[in-house]
Amino acid sequence: GEYVVGTEIGDTTDVALFFSNRGNFFQVKLSDLPINEKTYISQYVTTINNENICNAAIYAKNTNKNIYFVTRNGLLKKSLLSEYYLKRGNSARAINLEDNDSIVSVFFGNDDTDCGILSSDGNFIMVKTNDVAAVGRIAKGIKCMKLNAGAYVQGARPLSNETKTIISVTKKGLAKQTPISEFSYTNRNTKGSKLQGTV
Repeated sequence: GEYVVGTEIGDTTDVALFFSNRGNFFQVKLSDLPINEKTYISQYVTTINNENICNAAIYAKNTNKNIYFVTRNGLLKKSLLSEYYLKRGNSARAINLEDNDSIVSVFFGNDDTDCGILSSDGNFIMVKTNDVAAVGRIAKGIKCMKLNAGAYVQGARPLSNETKTIISVTKKGLAKQTPISEFSYTNRNTKGSKLQGTV
């Protein structure tokens, strides 16, 4: 059935980027979307067979330098946000994905933006992205998190110097608050440390 993919906050002067399970993205001005009304995204973007919107992000021009992608299989991609400003049309390739991979998280930042990644079996990793080279819009990215058999990336978020705690919630509703000081930055392609056990 239908379910909510996510929520974003923006101004009417901002631009929404919608990402599909096939690695494409669609650009829509927030000023084009009606207020207090439900509307089908298909009115603004054209998808192909078996292509679904799986993620969304909103940006204001000239506020961030980079766009970051984290995929289900643990890949991290960093690209210049300017490559996603479309002057013609409203859709293009966002990232090159393997057939069994999909976009889990998209966020914006600068070269000093760090990243926290959580796996489905409760492992958590923190990585710095300042030494990650920005690649072209249709590139794959690099392996960032090593996953146990059967596990996948559940979520990823940018980290700032102001981040003090991490709140994790399981599918069964178990919540846990953990001081971020209990974790340290690690090299890429490692499993990280256990954030919360899964039942």
